[in-house]
Amino acid sequence: MVKIFSKTVENNEIERKEIKLPRSSFQQLPNGEFSVRDNRSDRIWRCRRSQRSGQCYLNVIDGNDFVRGINAGSKISLHNEADPFNPEATPYKFEVENN
Repeated sequence: MVKIFSKTVENNEIERKEIKLPRSSFQQLPNGEFSVRDNRSDRIWRCRRSQRSGQCYLNVIDGNDFVRGINAGSKISLHNEADPFNPEATPYKFEVENN
C-alpha cells in the first residue's frame, strides 16, 4: 500500500488528508527509477536516483514540487520547491510500505 499524506494550511487551520493507493500504482522502472500514479488526481510521482549521493529524488509531473529521500521503498518527504529543506513547510509525505 502506498500512502500519500497531504497537509494544507488555511486560515491558520492545518488539514491533513491521507490518500491510500493500491500497490499496483507503484511501478519500479528498469533504470532504477520508480513512479507512483494516483488515478484520482492524475498525479504521477516519478523518482530518479542521484548518481552522486545515491538519494532518490521524486518529481511531481503536474507541479513544481519535488521529493527527496534515501531509497526506493523508504519513507520520502515531498517538499514545496520554494522552501525545500523546511520540515514545517512539507505539504506531502510520500510513504511506500513493503507489505
